[in-house]
Amino acid sequence: MELIILLAVYLILVFFPIAIWLMVFLFLDRKEPEPGKMIVKTIFFSAIAVLVAMSLENLVDKLFFSVEELSFIKEGVFIDPVFLQKFILTFFMAGVLEEIIKYFFLRIVIFKNKHCNQLADGIIYGVILALGFALIENTGYFLSNFPGALTSPDLFLALIFRGLVTTLLHTVATGIMGLFMAKEKLLKKNKFLAEKGLLLAALAHGLFNVLVFSPYGTISTTVLVFSLMGYLIYKLTDKQSQEIHD
Repeated sequence: MELIILLAVYLILVFFPIAIWLMVFLFLDRKEPEPGKMIVKTIFFSAIAVLVAMSLENLVDKLFFSVEELSFIKEGVFIDPVFLQKFILTFFMAGVLEEIIKYFFLRIVIFKNKHCNQLADGIIYGVILALGFALIENTGYFLSNFPGALTSPDLFLALIFRGLVTTLLHTVATGIMGLFMAKEKLLKKNKFLAEKGLLLAALAHGLFNVLVFSPYGTISTTVLVFSLMGYLIYKLTDKQSQEIHD
């Protein structure tokens, strides 16, 4: 019975939100869809990116926090303002670090891909990489907090937030980065557009991680994410992004 509950909650809070957003973006890209093998390859890269990110984030945690402090963080207990500020700083760094890691894998996907011949393609590959990343990250978070999340309202709400909002943060940040990479590759106007995209993605992710701890964290992060999502969908569907470059 517990296994059935585990699967049901996982599908609702983790898998379905990501699957739905993937289908939405693939539908928006239906006029010039990406090859299945490239989609699979991008998802594979996202899995590697998560493993690298988790390893580096664990290293950062060990450098900044004692074993006792790490146990406090796991329990969601912040013993004093200085400790909280230090945690927020590392949380900001984690967001920036994740986007840097995704940057290197996304660069391989876009610049070494003959099928990436539209600006919209850069967005799509960024979104796919981000959703794969979020799926594995959210799965790990879910498994590490189950079944406690069923009896703890705070943990349960955190799972909902990760599934519905944090997932979109990954999507828009890396999608925007993919757009700038595609601009650099296809328009050949500026050699550092990819890095500009990385900067924007890192700032968006880092800002999101900091806003989570603000008095109106849920509202402010939701507004941030959906504003960026509106921009991303607009850029994905406009005529310039749909233009094919040989």
